[in-house]
Amino acid sequence: MVKGYVVLLFILIATTLQAADLNVNLPAKVSVEIPPNSALANQPIPCFITIIRLAWQKVDESSFRLGDEPLKAVFIDNQYPSAVRDSQSLVVSRYRFTLAPTGPGLYTLPTVSVRVGGDLATAVSYSYRVISPEHSDELKLAAGVAEKGPIYPGQKINLQYRISFRKPIELVREELPLLRLQGFRNVGAPQIGDILEGAYTTQVISQAVVAPDPGDYHTGQSLIQGYIYAQDALGNKSYISPLLEAVVPDTVITVSPFPVAGKPLSFNGAIGVFYWRVKLLGSSSVTAGQRMQLEILVTGSGDLDSVHLPDLTLQDDFKDNFRFSDLAPVGQIENGTKKFIVELRPVSQAVKQISGIQFSSFDPISKTYVVRKSDPIPITVKPGSVQEQQENPVSVQPQNTTQEVSPIEIQGNRMLEENDLRTWHLEGILVVYAICVLAGLLAIEVIVKRLAFAARKKEQASYSLFLEAIKQKGDPEASSRLLEQALLLKLYEVGLTKEIATHPQELTSDGLQGEVRKFLISIEEKRFTGLGTQVEIKDIIDEASQLYYQLKQIQRVV
Repeated sequence: MVKGYVVLLFILIATTLQAADLNVNLPAKVSVEIPPNSALANQPIPCFITIIRLAWQKVDESSFRLGDEPLKAVFIDNQYPSAVRDSQSLVVSRYRFTLAPTGPGLYTLPTVSVRVGGDLATAVSYSYRVISPEHSDELKLAAGVAEKGPIYPGQKINLQYRISFRKPIELVREELPLLRLQGFRNVGAPQIGDILEGAYTTQVISQAVVAPDPGDYHTGQSLIQGYIYAQDALGNKSYISPLLEAVVPDTVITVSPFPVAGKPLSFNGAIGVFYWRVKLLGSSSVTAGQRMQLEILVTGSGDLDSVHLPDLTLQDDFKDNFRFSDLAPVGQIENGTKKFIVELRPVSQAVKQISGIQFSSFDPISKTYVVRKSDPIPITVKPGSVQEQQENPVSVQPQNTTQEVSPIEIQGNRMLEENDLRTWHLEGILVVYAICVLAGLLAIEVIVKRLAFAARKKEQASYSLFLEAIKQKGDPEASSRLLEQALLLKLYEVGLTKEIATHPQELTSDGLQGEVRKFLISIEEKRFTGLGTQVEIKDIIDEASQLYYQLKQIQRVV
């Protein structure tokens, strides 16, 4: 407080002398300060130097000393209390430097001196306390991977922090390396949400990432520090000592290689369980060498970004029967479906079909490869291309051979008969109408059956996951993960989400979608701490069954 009055008095005197236009040589004033609560044990300590001087008094930055040792001070800025700028103007110059880390305790800063305007200016002695953060149940930190079980290359996972506190805490230091873990590719921005856990409020910070190549990856130490604070009616905060700290030591995240046993030739990194539909665009009757297009649609439960088309030239009946574009097709993701357009050209008339395509993916839950094969598509290839003519040359007659030309027959005009001018009878018209109506009804029936089949097939995707979750109840971790996938997929099937969500945090908090979100987050919390008993997983399955039934009712109404 006294120091503040001295500085203020100096400013008033200097301003008065300046106003009187007295060209005097006032000594510069130097002070040193360490910001409150910034001198922490075993960390660099920030220090700030303030020099109050007249404009003509230049600071010799090479003359800074800390005690008897030279001091490297970094210039911050100059501030001018007065609007007048001349040699007698008052200037406040600021510099900073850093003290080496030290242990907790009370310390005295060596004298800081510097030459200003040719004279030596020295700061008064300064004492400071280095504090050591304390560990307390008031502040907790947990870190890890939200998904349990092995992690595989290309798999999308969520790296998660959980910060728990009972009283309001303002964090002053955060070291959260999981949010930018080296080697892992971030997907979007971190998702942050608060949940209540008994007497604690827990802030969940989740970052979606894509796992890299197999190996062990160190997270490094995670650390947070903060002060409990109280807030008055005007919003002013008062901080309560001591400084609290929570630490998670360095851990290792292991990315496992894909199993070698049973690995299909068509596998190229797809993670999840997918359903493939192959459709021929355009006519099934072409000439040899003519371009054809296949539309391949991929849906299911998993990371669509990891889905790529297999190399068709390695599959049976494709390498010798078709030619492909040199550029591999790039899939487009829209509304939870990935679409590929494949161009191919039959090489000869001998090609009778587009063989079934084998697709494969790896299910990280069951830790097995899932292999599917599309149905073959019959096609008709006619001769006509240059390649076809080369393979089946047409015999040509010698040039010297003359051929006998057949006479051309020209028919004469025929007189119109009465039948040509007769109007159709009403009965004939009715027969035609009846045939058209019957054909229309048959077409409607076919469309309705196809839509019903598509709806049943669409529903089977989430329902099969749900049944598998019940079968896996002996493994609570796998069962809960399957339940999450089934409910997220069901939300998409009934139209409550525009695309298949990969994490509960992506859902809204409204209506039935909000109930599913709350339920799935509660599962994640239990999975994070570990599902302990079979009773827990039974209760989870019962609650999931009720939510799934409600979603199914929505589908019936729609």
